[in-house]
Amino acid sequence: MNRRMKWGILLAVFLIFMFGQLKWPFILQMICIYIVLFLFFMTPNLYYMYFAKDPHKIEAFLLSRKKDPVSRFYIGLANEQNEMIIKAMPKLLKYKKAPQQAIFLTILALSQKKLDIAKSYIQYIKQPCLRAYYEAVLCLENHHMEDAYRLILNIKKEWMREALIAEMEKRKGNIPQAKEHIQNALHLTKGIQKLLLYKEYNRLPV
Repeated sequence: MNRRMKWGILLAVFLIFMFGQLKWPFILQMICIYIVLFLFFMTPNLYYMYFAKDPHKIEAFLLSRKKDPVSRFYIGLANEQNEMIIKAMPKLLKYKKAPQQAIFLTILALSQKKLDIAKSYIQYIKQPCLRAYYEAVLCLENHHMEDAYRLILNIKKEWMREALIAEMEKRKGNIPQAKEHIQNALHLTKGIQKLLLYKEYNRLPV
């Protein structure tokens, strides 16, 4: 049992005692306890996944939760460890809904350079901006630079545009420009996405 779980149990005992003293209806007590415990356990996850700015701390958090399939998936993706990504997939597909599955399956297929398979999953991604992002990635993988650029121009999220332009410049051999655009994207992102871009920046040639 990890430290956070122990503190969670102690917090639950305290809340049960405290709400018992207030003489509130039982159902209301249980709802309040549930909300407090949910926030206690989920706040660190939400913070590091979506709001943290230090890529080293984000990676350390994910590594501390390697048994969690989402954490394992993103560790593998950040470090280009396809075996780790593949091992995380069965549980991800078991617990995630179809549109979320499509995102993970698209990423897996792209990481394995299985472009036709990636294309078949992209169409099931619901969010238009995210779907366009992966369509542009697919165009870049297929060396369709003009098609990719047209898609990039229509993507509303600036960090996505910067990341894709960086990838385009890298493929053209323009490493200084690629670094500049990835740095722009890094300034615009937080959480997991910041970690992934940070790792990509570090893989660029000096």
